[in-house]
Amino acid sequence: MAEGTEKNPIFHNGSKAARDFWRLISVNDVLDRVGTLLIRKSPRMTLLTAAITSSGYISNSLGLPGFSALEAVAVPCMVFGGMLGGGTAMRFIPRAICSALTTIAEANDLNLMEDYRKSQALEHLNVLWDRVFWYESDQRYSRVERVAERDQIIADRSFIGHQLRQWPEDVLFRLGIKKDEDIDEVVTDIMTSFPLTDKMEKSREGFIVSSLFALRHALPQSTQARRVGYRINLWEDERDGAYYDRTDVKLFEQYFGNTTITDIKNEVGFCKTDHLRELPGKLSRKTWFHLITRKVAIETGRALKALNVTYDTDMFNSQALLWPGEEDAEWLEDFPGAREEILRLRKN
Repeated sequence: MAEGTEKNPIFHNGSKAARDFWRLISVNDVLDRVGTLLIRKSPRMTLLTAAITSSGYISNSLGLPGFSALEAVAVPCMVFGGMLGGGTAMRFIPRAICSALTTIAEANDLNLMEDYRKSQALEHLNVLWDRVFWYESDQRYSRVERVAERDQIIADRSFIGHQLRQWPEDVLFRLGIKKDEDIDEVVTDIMTSFPLTDKMEKSREGFIVSSLFALRHALPQSTQARRVGYRINLWEDERDGAYYDRTDVKLFEQYFGNTTITDIKNEVGFCKTDHLRELPGKLSRKTWFHLITRKVAIETGRALKALNVTYDTDMFNSQALLWPGEEDAEWLEDFPGAREEILRLRKN
């Protein structure tokens, strides 16, 4: 029976979720919860104590063992003050500690983890092309047209790169072009200075050229869509959130508030019943999101504070701990052992 239960995927998933939940809960959460219960129960316990001491006072006035008038008043006050004061302290102190660590993480570039998301632009554009825009292109253009555009872009890249390589070496050096990969970057910058067309691009290469133009030029979204021929505003909006940060809520906002998505929901008959059906999942996602981002912020704040104290510097920030590959950054060579410590902290 036990073996069958362990193999049951529902049991396995539930057990894993429970383990993950307890990993996100700390002693501070337990103290906060106990403090909340003490505060909530303090009026009831005070009334109960007052009833007992009042009975004792009446007994005392009848010559039976009981409480004096001072005791009858003081004991309920002590119970109320003890429970309310103790509960408030148990709530305030853990929250103050967590808030301080979260503030350290936020003030040291946690929200700038959005730069990591932005560094994945080419990855994301390729996914967008494969899942969305290729189908638009396939509806509008023939394969011959798509291949012709791709080949022309490849030829233009090759031509521009060849011309740059003919420049004097001292000019290239002053421009910071020291290796072949640098020339490729300059070619990309040149080709994305303007959109390829003001219509939907035919090829993946054309889509990337025009999309990178859109990213690198600050334009109102409607004007941008007119210039490149399509809209990527939802993706750009999503890029404005930082990984692991509590501000990373763009997808939630878009799903529940974007007018285009709302129109699509209405068109397919998405009704109030469907909204109610989504409610448990929505609450669950918000709870997990809150727990995870809070845990990341607290542990990141604690870790970067310790690292800066250990190495007597202010170089360590949230990105040093959370940005994949940053453990091999050149600046870390100035701090012996820091790489290993960062990797250890990540595992914890």
